[in-house]
Amino acid sequence: MADHHPSNPLATSGGRDSAYTGSMKRRRSVPGWHGAVGALLAATVALSPIPGHAGFLWLNSNSFGPNQSIIVETGQVSYITGCAPGIDDFLYPWADVYIVPAGAGALTDVSGSPNTLQYLIIDEVIGNTAPGGNIPSGQYAVVMDECQDGQYDPGVDYY
Repeated sequence: MADHHPSNPLATSGGRDSAYTGSMKRRRSVPGWHGAVGALLAATVALSPIPGHAGFLWLNSNSFGPNQSIIVETGQVSYITGCAPGIDDFLYPWADVYIVPAGAGALTDVSGSPNTLQYLIIDEVIGNTAPGGNIPSGQYAVVMDECQDGQYDPGVDYY
């Protein structure tokens, strides 16, 4: 039977099965957190976009009849810096996507305002034709304005 005298460390700590002794202090630590944080930082760096012109858009069609959706089936926005005027990408790339009549020279979206898209694009609806939507039926092109400056910049933007 344990002695319950206050000078006995086993008696004051809860008995023989306790890990605490009078000379040891309990430390709180989370094993492996350094490795988890390091792996997360490495993945963030590895998955961060690299500056360059690798963007593209693939539409579901170029000709749209009544009540059809204009869809970017797949695409990628390039990571662009050095936009003057315009907006440089920071952390992840963003771009404005304009729906324009085929052969148009001006960068004016037929729906009223461009769609702003980020990095990887998969099955993104960017407009709908009338009568359900506000875009007339017809043939359209899509222009990606990488610098988001409202202008077509050769060598940077594409359609």
